[in-house]
Amino acid sequence: MRVKSITEAYYLFKKILEQRSGIVVRVVPQNYGRHRLIHARLWYRGVSRPVKFYLIFQRKPFESFEKYFGFPSKAFTVNKSILEYCNKIDVDRLVFIDENGNVYMIDPRVALHIAYEKAWIRKTKKTGEVVVHIPITILLKIEYKELDKKITSFT
Repeated sequence: MRVKSITEAYYLFKKILEQRSGIVVRVVPQNYGRHRLIHARLWYRGVSRPVKFYLIFQRKPFESFEKYFGFPSKAFTVNKSILEYCNKIDVDRLVFIDENGNVYMIDPRVALHIAYEKAWIRKTKKTGEVVVHIPITILLKIEYKELDKKITSFT
């Protein structure tokens, strides 16, 4: 399954939530429309609870992570300020979706803690932004039943 945009990533994630007895309550575009803050409700043993997800679509992971940090993995990258914002507003899970439709998540508090502990934070040469790299190998991969081939449906 190919994912080409944050919109397609959102609809994929929405269908995954529905497969797991969850519903999206509200979606708020973030970071100039490039990310989504998703307010959802999940049911477990007949009880529902509110959950916040921060969704990021990244076509490809940071391939040079091992070269820079000596840790054998590729990584997803997020601005440090966004990760701090996620912690400030009590986001439950940071979710990454790549162009192949792979879905990964992590608690943003854990991500920031590990990034500080391992020094996986750097200032980019290109934009000067301070970013946090999160190795794919420490993320939880979300497995799901194969969904419709076309995920751009608005149903």
